[in-house]
Formats: sequence, structure tokens, C-alpha cells
Amino acid sequence: MKQHWIDSTFLLQLVLWRCIASSFVQVNHDITVPKGLSVFLSEKNLVFNIPKDKDSCKVEVVMNEPITQRVGKLTPQVFDCHFLPNEVKYSHNGCPILDEDQVMLRA
Repeated sequence: MKQHWIDSTFLLQLVLWRCIASSFVQVNHDITVPKGLSVFLSEKNLVFNIPKDKDSCKVEVVMNEPITQRVGKLTPQVFDCHFLPNEVKYSHNGCPILDEDQVMLRA
């Protein structure tokens, strides 16, 4: 009998702390992660509106919010706004009950 995985949608949400303008995020798209597996983020999913040659910028995953990262985990905890392919990864922990997850970020 072939087993079919039900996809879980991972909603990446940037929380703007300290009055950062909403234009800080240029692209913010949901990604679909099969249960129990991992997916790397790319520029198709998340892009910040920071010039690569002028500014350095770090983003931190907010770990202490009870409504976020209930289904999986985004790693590393701190990453560059201009992250490289295969650098930022969301890992689904296999939870069969929840179909969506959110990750909060702060710059």
C-alpha cells in the first residue's frame, strides 16, 4: 500500500519590531513542506528590500512566541538578509494534527 503525505503549509511572517518600515520585506510567499521533511528557503520565498552592496542586515527567528513554530523549526536562528541558497531551512517535525505553521522574524 502506497502512503501519501499530506502537505503542510508553512507561512513565513515577518514581524516588524521597532518601527521598521513595511517596505523592508519585498517578497514573502508561503512554502509547502511535506510532513517530516525539510525545505530550504530561496529568493522565491523571502526577499528583503536591502541593497546587497550597501547595508548589512541580520534577521532573527523569534523563539519564545507560543503561537509560532509549533509544527517545525526554521534554522539557523540568526541569518543574513541576503541569505544564500541551502542556508535557511524549515524542518517539519512530522506533526499529523496541524496543517499550518508560522515563523516570526525580527530585524
